[in-house]
Amino acid sequence: MQHNESSKRNVPKEADMIVTGKSCLKKPDRNLGHYMHRNVSQYRQEGGENQRKLKNLNRQFERDILHLENSITSLEVPEKSLATEWMSKLKARPPNMNEAIARNYILTYMLRLTHMEMFKVKPFNGPPPQNALSNISSAIPVLSTNTKSISDLYCDSMDNGAFLNKLAVPRDGAFFVMHLLPNL
Repeated sequence: MQHNESSKRNVPKEADMIVTGKSCLKKPDRNLGHYMHRNVSQYRQEGGENQRKLKNLNRQFERDILHLENSITSLEVPEKSLATEWMSKLKARPPNMNEAIARNYILTYMLRLTHMEMFKVKPFNGPPPQNALSNISSAIPVLSTNTKSISDLYCDSMDNGAFLNKLAVPRDGAFFVMHLLPNL
């Protein structure tokens, strides 16, 4: 019984709140408007950032789809019709950021495989499935990268790659090194 009485003492009664005018809230109601405004502006900033990323993804897609359209002109008729079906699937506007990223990934993969008979490789050997683009991109096999040129670069350098190891990794995966020989 003692436990119930102590818990009853900590809870303000409704009549006490009316008489004293005290509220159970820690902050007055007027601060809630500021709190809501701050959260709305924070969501607007995040939404603006997402819109900017989506705009960049769309811009990259427009560039890459033109490259793909130009590269399929030399294909045979069956492959060209498959390419057209895949391009129309990719050109449909993505509903969200993940779909836009998947769309660009699929397009980049197609651009890399244009000269290596891409329409004999799954999932491009048939018409595009009705799945979401993110599901299709997860089914795409990873391209193997050739590291022979990188190992040659290390072997050919005078310092056995010590300078190359100190360089920052470029964002786009490409860098330029000019090797000058001294006049002896």
